[in-house]
Amino acid sequence: MDELQIRNLVLSKLGEEEQLDDPAADTRANRKMTANWQGVRDQVLRMHPWNFAVDPAGEELEADGSYAPSVLADFKFRFALPPDCIRLDLERIRPRQARLGLRVGGGFIYTNTAGPLLISYVRREERVGLWDDLFAEAFACHMAAQIGRAVVGQDFDRNAMLAQTARAIAAAKAIDGRENPADELGENEWTEARYQGTARQWWV
Repeated sequence: MDELQIRNLVLSKLGEEEQLDDPAADTRANRKMTANWQGVRDQVLRMHPWNFAVDPAGEELEADGSYAPSVLADFKFRFALPPDCIRLDLERIRPRQARLGLRVGGGFIYTNTAGPLLISYVRREERVGLWDDLFAEAFACHMAAQIGRAVVGQDFDRNAMLAQTARAIAAAKAIDGRENPADELGENEWTEARYQGTARQWWV
């Protein structure tokens, strides 16, 4: 779908018969969509690790050399998250020991593992042409829920539209789950387990 199609999908969910012929059309409903576009997009991106918004190769982070832990700090190392990171997948951080007691906040990962860290995350995907159709559906439902009462009136059933958002997310989880293979143990973790002689369950 392109942006115009998605905006018209929102209008359809609002029960509006008149459709747009320009994504920049100066109508009340379209102005509301434009004002809420970025916020709704980022909210829906955070709801699910969408395949289209995740780099399957992940991204390697190096420790922040300017970070100087104080005597009160709980962590020895800090890693800056990519600026387009919307949602960090904590279960896919490698090496696995970096997950122990880590903290995420202020655009950083704090941990006692020196790194480098390999992370997987949902990026802020602004290119509508790359959006999955189920994401577009969830986005349209969530947008309609956000602006419905301002456009249609107080009788608009916001909860029913939020339920449609939830159904679109559930459908995406089912499909993305079938498309994603199970995680495999990386070479570094195999080497670590082998040579440290640990008995930890590295396969879970």
